[in-house]
Amino acid sequence: MGIKNNKLILLVMVILVVLFFFLFKINVTEGMPVPDDYDMIETDGGSKTSEEPPIKQEPEYEEIILTGEGKVRLIPEFANLYINITTSGESGDEAQKENNWIFDKMIKKLKDMGVEYSDLETLKFVLQPVSANNEKTAFILSNDFKFKIEKIDNFTEIIDTILSSGISSIIKVEFGINNTEEVRHEAIARSVNHADEKAGAISKIMGKKLLKTEIIKYDDNLDELDVREYVINTSGTEYMAETKIFPGNITINCTVEIKYKY
Repeated sequence: MGIKNNKLILLVMVILVVLFFFLFKINVTEGMPVPDDYDMIETDGGSKTSEEPPIKQEPEYEEIILTGEGKVRLIPEFANLYINITTSGESGDEAQKENNWIFDKMIKKLKDMGVEYSDLETLKFVLQPVSANNEKTAFILSNDFKFKIEKIDNFTEIIDTILSSGISSIIKVEFGINNTEEVRHEAIARSVNHADEKAGAISKIMGKKLLKTEIIKYDDNLDELDVREYVINTSGTEYMAETKIFPGNITINCTVEIKYKY
């Protein structure tokens, strides 16, 4: 009888422990906090499961492209001169000696003036006979060359000195500047500022702030020297007067296209 009572008591205790554990598990589960980022959804069986939070979408922006223009005006710093010397003689050697004599005379006069020059380059050198009645009567040598005058403060005097040496003609003159990258940066900065001014005006009208994102196009004329077609033919007497050449300013134009978002 005592053994049966003990077994009965043990069975009741096991049942109580199982019941207590079951009730405790339910209370703990119901008391656990659920993260705000998770939504509870019902499955087909009626139970609730957690769902991954939705991916946050980046706000969409509208875009606009604005054009900016900038100008930089500078005084030329150097000049490229294109010169022709044409000579003739009864022989090719005679025509060439005369040509060389004029060239050497020009260079000597420039050196005596203290003129700095560089980049001497022959462009065309043609020696050919001249015939009359199917007979050779003479040889003509035409020599085209160019060189760079480093400083042009006394440019008029330089031109007169070159002409007085006996050259045949000045074909053309090119004026340019040396610090090209510095000038390019200045032109770009002015162009960008111009585009930003437009963006500021549009922002006031729209009531929205425009944010610059990228420069999508850039163009300038810096690589194009200011070419002046200035031809002097020394066959007459008009060239003896003092030469009047005014370099003027070189204008660098820059254009940019910039993308803005709002």
